[in-house]
This record gives sequence, structure tokens and C-alpha cells, in this order.
Amino acid sequence: MKTTALLLPMLVPVVVSAQQKPVTGYATVNGLKMYYEIRD
Repeated sequence: MKTTALLLPMLVPVVVSAQQKPVTGYATVNGLKMYYEIRD
């Protein structure tokens, strides 16, 4: 349940200008390889 609460905000779409490219990558979290994006 706690893990679901932490992952839920990542599923909410974010409106971003098309001019900037996000920084992306993978991070190991509790043995899982998770994809991430950082947008300004």
C-alpha cells in the first residue's frame, strides 16, 4: 500500500512546453529498475 502511494504521483501527467527536452534515465529502487523523467 505504501509503495502504491509513492508511485501514484508519477502517473499524473504534467504539462510541459515543447521547447525543453526532459532528462530521462533509470534508477534502481528496492531492486526494481524504474524509468524517470525530470522536466522543467
